[in-house]
Amino acid sequence: IQGGKMNGASALKNLQALSNEERDTAIYHYVKGLQNQASGDIPKAIISFKNAIAKDSNFLPARRELSAMPQEKKGGTNIFKSDLKDVVGLFFKKK
Repeated sequence: IQGGKMNGASALKNLQALSNEERDTAIYHYVKGLQNQASGDIPKAIISFKNAIAKDSNFLPARRELSAMPQEKKGGTNIFKSDLKDVVGLFFKKK
């Protein structure tokens, strides 16, 4: 910890030191997602946030981080950057 803040290396070391039981929680996956996001690994961050939500569907911090991710990275369609024809097609898409 430097200047009251934990640096990325010590945060990663702390995450790796957790037991398997402690890793099987929404908070672990959320913090792992934040660590991945801070290091620039957005695909891994998205996976971690989704894992946190899978552990606890009401875990709002992970939902908030995931919703802030660019749509293209999540595999979704950004309706504000798409053709109108494609956006309208989304409404009538068969599931």
